[in-house]
Amino acid sequence: VGNIVINALLGPLSNVLDFNLRYTVPLYLEGDAARLIEDAGIDAGGIVLLAETEFSVERRSIKGKIAVFFSLASFEYLRKAVARYAESPR
Repeated sequence: VGNIVINALLGPLSNVLDFNLRYTVPLYLEGDAARLIEDAGIDAGGIVLLAETEFSVERRSIKGKIAVFFSLASFEYLRKAVARYAESPR
């Protein structure tokens, strides 16, 4: 499920911005932000994209949050791609 959600969240973004993403295997973690960062082994200075999700499948609803961790270099690449897109004529 994690791969599907991550792809649904970031796939369209990478298509619109015309860049490739590399994913790692998703982790299921619970806790506050400090614990998640520590448990996920994220380096200081990283960036977090937080998305709230809700799935509904046959009368069942699952709600939660997805945190996508970026290295500073990766996030800067994303930021530049968004800026190029915003400045380009459509």
